[in-house]
Amino acid sequence: MPMFSSQERQSALMHCQQQIAAVAAASTKTEVIEKTKYAHGYLAAMAKIEAIDWAAYGQLAAGLNELHHEKLGLPPPGKD
Repeated sequence: MPMFSSQERQSALMHCQQQIAAVAAASTKTEVIEKTKYAHGYLAAMAKIEAIDWAAYGQLAAGLNELHHEKLGLPPPGKD
């Protein structure tokens, strides 16, 4: 039996997306870095307690990495 209902899992996914949106809204490099660290931790915690599945975690984390690099003016991840 799943630990979280479908509605709870959907809510957790929405909260993860809100953490990524906070990175997108960050205006300084320091803010981008701080919000990215928090968002990565949040995503990992939600996956670890199985509020989101690991496939969703992988997709969200990859998108977060790309956004982080873009906001800091870095080349895309893996394209150094």
